[in-house]
Amino acid sequence: MNWKLRKFLQDTLLNRPNGIKIYGSVMNFLNKSHQPEYWLDDKFTHSEFHWSAYQRGNQQPPETVLEIGTGWFPLVPLFLSLRGVKQIITADANPHLNKTSLFKTIQALAQAIQEERWINCRWEEERKNALISYSNQPIQPFESQIQFLSGIGIVYRTFSPKEGLTAILTTYKIDQVVSNNTLNCVEEQYIFQYLESLFKHLPHKSLLSHHIDLTDPRSHTDPHINSIDFLQYNDLKWKSMESRGLSVNRLRASEWINLFEKAGFKLLEVEPIPFKEQLNTMSFDARFAHLPERDFQIGWLKIIVQKP
Repeated sequence: MNWKLRKFLQDTLLNRPNGIKIYGSVMNFLNKSHQPEYWLDDKFTHSEFHWSAYQRGNQQPPETVLEIGTGWFPLVPLFLSLRGVKQIITADANPHLNKTSLFKTIQALAQAIQEERWINCRWEEERKNALISYSNQPIQPFESQIQFLSGIGIVYRTFSPKEGLTAILTTYKIDQVVSNNTLNCVEEQYIFQYLESLFKHLPHKSLLSHHIDLTDPRSHTDPHINSIDFLQYNDLKWKSMESRGLSVNRLRASEWINLFEKAGFKLLEVEPIPFKEQLNTMSFDARFAHLPERDFQIGWLKIIVQKP
């Protein structure tokens, strides 16, 4: 989809009452990636990354995991629940989740499990059976679906960017914080505030594992845009080009690493993932001039840190 068309739809719909729901319906029609089936393997990989991050130093699964950024399709919380995590709090500053997207997610995952999509993965039997049984029922009201999630250990919460995660962090004893292509969507003015809050309220030895997307979001749906096209624009120009649904902070890998360390976290593992395509030489805005050349070759960053 042309990025200008997507921006128009987002700017037109997302500011209206029920705009998120209407936008979701439009994207279901226009965009094949706006379906949970499209994301099954990708989110399974993310969930296994988080699972393995905790298992590296612990014999048992974490008691409580906080996921930042639920999105439209809460596949990672469902995967972690099936893996045996006792409780997953999935929190979102944007209430994308709705009756239709949640039920479609449950159905897609249940079908894939029944088809033995991940045959070597050991699931929590009781939760697996509950998921399959629920998926065979007629679609339920949103409140009923949220209640079902609670029954398999998943709590859905929303929060405002200004308030941050403090209320959640002081309510639950969190063992691990995870995110999946979410931190890149946090406004730069709030990022360090979030990290400081995590460091302040998390117990000692708790882990953070994050998968961070460093690519131009327009390139995800528009083949004419390359993965780092957005780095050539200054902040003012880029702000005029992005919309609510395309907002990203454009921080590069080395800047993320510095932010985690500055907040007090200890680096355990950093895995930079290079861009999939060959990128032509292009000029970058002065904002990025001080960064090492390698920063312009990294498209995604997997990072595991710990509160000492």
